[in-house]
Amino acid sequence: RALSPMHALAPGAAPMLVVCSVRRPASCARSDRFAAKAIALGARASVLREDLSHADADARLGVDPGYTGAVEAFMRTLDLAIDQRLAATQ
Repeated sequence: RALSPMHALAPGAAPMLVVCSVRRPASCARSDRFAAKAIALGARASVLREDLSHADADARLGVDPGYTGAVEAFMRTLDLAIDQRLAATQ
């Protein structure tokens, strides 16, 4: 319990994008609950469902244009400087 991200959520949490694997439906259900709790505490949270394993999600970020684009779209909403920096790399 002490190490659970669900129990560590608190008001003032940073915006978060939670990536889950549709290959493991329970994973996405947990991600939905986590995001809902974050939102209830006033944080901004989104869940991104991907057809990737956990290892693939790590390895394909920056390689897979669709997945990377979805993550970058979230990142662009965080700060104007991030948006401008990402736009400069396009």
